[in-house]
Amino acid sequence: MTITFLVAQVLIFFVGRFYAQRALSPVQRLIGGIKATSAADLSQRVQGGNGQDELAQLARSFNELLDRLEVTFRSQRDFIANASHELRTPLTVISGQLDVLLLKDRSSAEYADTLRSVLDDMHSLNRLSDRLLQMAQAENNAPVSTFTPVRMDEVLWQARGETLRIDPSYQVDIGMEEVEDEEDLLVQGNEALLRSLVSNLMENACKYSADRTARVALRADRKELRVAVADRGIGIAPEHRKRIFEPFYRVDNTAVTRGHGVGLSLVARIAELHKGRITLDSEPGRGSVFTAHLPKAA
Repeated sequence: MTITFLVAQVLIFFVGRFYAQRALSPVQRLIGGIKATSAADLSQRVQGGNGQDELAQLARSFNELLDRLEVTFRSQRDFIANASHELRTPLTVISGQLDVLLLKDRSSAEYADTLRSVLDDMHSLNRLSDRLLQMAQAENNAPVSTFTPVRMDEVLWQARGETLRIDPSYQVDIGMEEVEDEEDLLVQGNEALLRSLVSNLMENACKYSADRTARVALRADRKELRVAVADRGIGIAPEHRKRIFEPFYRVDNTAVTRGHGVGLSLVARIAELHKGRITLDSEPGRGSVFTAHLPKAA
């Protein structure tokens, strides 16, 4: 009996250890997969096992987290690379102009022309840096708890003033015929970001319109307020409409117009932050209408 008891204890020990290792092997694989994941390589995914138990659900949740992190990291890398390129271009132009200017003595008129060109490049660089800062602010997801009721009619007129200061040749026509009550003008949000949304749409419309004019219409219904900004420009082909809201993306036929491809991506992000959206109605050769749909303040 003693020998049988000892042999049984040994058998129970090894059989128990075997089944314990087998039971814990999914946990070990999960731990190994997590340890193999690093910021340098987020392409690794952990194994989900049989896909039915709690460990499989944990593995799926961890993989979904990695998917989101991978998209975020890739977007940050692309943003930094594109921003560096866009910042380097005007700086290179400015440096080249000054180098040429210093090669020999110039007349007062030539100095004045070069300085005006450098000043234009500096203004462009300043606007780009402002938009990059605004994009960073929008990406930081300003807490909704800090939003306050904002009158969109005041935002439109302020944005109009900013747009006209960029280029005195621009014109912005604003119509609010369909808005009757003050409640129809209120949006819950961040005033500075909403002003940036509208001013970017206005500037784009003026920039790409043959008559340098943006036509803005403010409308409201029971649930949302709509700001439509129309231009009479070159229009946008269907194959480009899905990508124009990507950071630094520019359509080929806009290369002759100065820009950085930041404005529309900023506009889309601000609208999303305010639980709204941007829609586009465009026809090549006949212009475009960008409409910001924003929920009204409760």
